[in-house]
Amino acid sequence: MTTAEIEPSPTPAAGPYRRRLLANSASSAMTGVWSIALGFGVTALLLARLGPSSFGLWALAQSLSIVSGWTSILVYGPSVAVARSIAERAGADTEPAEMATFARQVVTIFALIAGLAATLLALGATPLASTVFRLDGSDGRAFAAGTRWFALQIVAEGVIVGLAAVFEGYQRLDRARMLDAVRRTAAALAAVLVVAFSTDLTLVLAAQAIATAVVAAAILFGARLAPTFRLDRSIIHDLRRSAIGPVALNSAGVLHRMMDRALVTMMLGPTALAVVEVASRLQDVVRLVLATSSQTVVSAAPYLSARQEEHKLRDLVLISTRLSTGVTLVVAAALAGLAHEILTVWTDGATAALATGPLLFGLLYLSIEAPFQVINNFLTGLGQMRRLLVASWLGVIVNLALTIVLIDRNGVVGAFQGTLAGSVFTVSLLSPLLLKTTQATPIELLRRCLAPAVPTAAAILAVAVLLHRLPLAPIATLAVAAPLLGATAAVVGWSTLLDATERSQLRSMLQRRG
Repeated sequence: MTTAEIEPSPTPAAGPYRRRLLANSASSAMTGVWSIALGFGVTALLLARLGPSSFGLWALAQSLSIVSGWTSILVYGPSVAVARSIAERAGADTEPAEMATFARQVVTIFALIAGLAATLLALGATPLASTVFRLDGSDGRAFAAGTRWFALQIVAEGVIVGLAAVFEGYQRLDRARMLDAVRRTAAALAAVLVVAFSTDLTLVLAAQAIATAVVAAAILFGARLAPTFRLDRSIIHDLRRSAIGPVALNSAGVLHRMMDRALVTMMLGPTALAVVEVASRLQDVVRLVLATSSQTVVSAAPYLSARQEEHKLRDLVLISTRLSTGVTLVVAAALAGLAHEILTVWTDGATAALATGPLLFGLLYLSIEAPFQVINNFLTGLGQMRRLLVASWLGVIVNLALTIVLIDRNGVVGAFQGTLAGSVFTVSLLSPLLLKTTQATPIELLRRCLAPAVPTAAAILAVAVLLHRLPLAPIATLAVAAPLLGATAAVVGWSTLLDATERSQLRSMLQRRG
């Protein structure tokens, strides 16, 4: 990968827009599937080797990640701002040399942000363990030592996130996702190699950090994007101004996703967190499908707006909402129908029994949120986030209050029940915004965006429930389910989720790549 590879691609302007949208979504989905499969394997192995308590501490350390954890609050806003800025510049045919200079400055800025977060985390590791998460004794010492190593991983992740934002701006979400997949793979392999010989949590986290740092350095060297220390203050000012809204919005999202881990650890301990992590890993399958199928909208919206192709913006929301909601509900239905079998095969019996309830509640709230993810990303890409912020933060307040009460009353499952209530409240506020943006009536929105998803999801759920009732061992049920559910989704989804034009374009794209 060289600097030339991050120069603006003429593909979005020259080719049919839907083809680029489908290509980005398909490429993102493939790397997402790999990441999820990798996570499944690592989770099962670490849980078996480390035990529930140490595994819970490992999961707690991952919640600090700058990719998707607490520290992502610092970089999500700049990431969106960078993607939007590059998309607008590419749409305006800015000179490639100027774009390359901008990319180098972006990498430097992200490295500095991640470095600051890592320094604060390393210095505050002990108070974080003892005061915030209420860990004492060997658990507290192990978490503090591992967190200091994890700080190195945060720096490396920050560099990769910055470069991924550059690719997203060029409408190359496939390459951005590939960077993330490489990062995940390196960290996972390092953890697996160490845990095969040692159950020391600190060594596992140290290996992950070193592997991620090596990957980040290799990517920068290959792309010839060494950080520059001559930063343009106007760029910093523009990014800071553009990032304020996304930072506020992502802060609500991070709290919505991560508060369960923190509250369960503080109220019930790290062993209970292992149950949350197992349920969350399966939810991540649905969450990743939802993210990858809707992420293209963030950079596509400003690109089309910069080219003044207003007639395509409404179609962008409607088409993306239909596709994103459809594939998300299909995956959620499959996991809900086979939750018992998956958890039994994947973990021990006790963990499976404890995680089933939280998983089902988690799948339900993700299904409720699915139709609104595209409008969230669309308005984020255009910088129109005021009403999104109000809805998101009010939802967080409802979520936090109910989660504290329900964890105390119902245990681990209470955390997921609180999140479900917060999600219902949030989407009730977003519904009028979706209607206004698309200028569609409720009936039209249901017909064009939601109704196509119902037949496929219903068919998948029916087949999964039928298989669940068969007198088969869990592993045999899953072996039969995989091809059968895949065939059901392909047959029903091909005719209901895609319209005639999309089927023709996807068929043509697959034939050319074949």
